Amino acid sequence: PEIDLWEACNECNGDWAGENTPAQTDAAFDVIKQHGKSVLYTPYWNAPSCADTHGDYLAWTEKNVSAKVKTGTDLVAVSIYGTDCTGTEPSYTELDTMFERLASMFPNAKLGVGEYGAKSASDKERVLRYYLDYSNTAPRYVFWGGYWYGHQDFVPATKPLWKVFADAMR
Repeated sequence: PEIDLWEACNECNGDWAGENTPAQTDAAFDVIKQHGKSVLYTPYWNAPSCADTHGDYLAWTEKNVSAKVKTGTDLVAVSIYGTDCTGTEPSYTELDTMFERLASMFPNAKLGVGEYGAKSASDKERVLRYYLDYSNTAPRYVFWGGYWYGHQDFVPATKPLWKVFADAMR
C-alpha cells in the first residue's frame, strides 16, 4: 500500500521479453489500476543499427501496446544503454524527438529517461554526466533517471561517481 507507482512492463519491446508481453502488460495494467495505483511503462531504447528481432522500439510500442495502456499510463521511463548498442548515447536531439513521439503515443503520461548506465569503467562518468545534464522543456518531461550501476559505483559515498551524482543533484 505504500507504493504508488507500479511497473506494468519493463523493457517490453526487447526480444528477451517473449511473445506474450503485450497481453501480460495489459493484465498487469488492469491489476495496478484496480488497486488505484499509478502505472509505469518502460520501453528499451535501441538504434536502428542495433535493433533486436522486434525492431525499432517506438514502432514496436506503437503496434503492440494497447490503447488502454497508452491512455492510462502515468509515467513512461525509457531504458537507454547506448554503449551496449551503438557505443554512444543518442544525441539530445534524438532524445527530444523520442519524447515527442512518446508524448503522442502516451497522451496522459509524464515522460523521462528511466534506467541508463555503462558497463565499461571508461564510459561510466561520461554517461552519468550526459543524462544528468540532459534537460527537456516539454511540459510532461520529468527527470527520472535511474543510474543502473549506482549501487556498485556510488556506495560507499567515498567513491568518485557518488560525488559526480551528488553534485548534480544539488
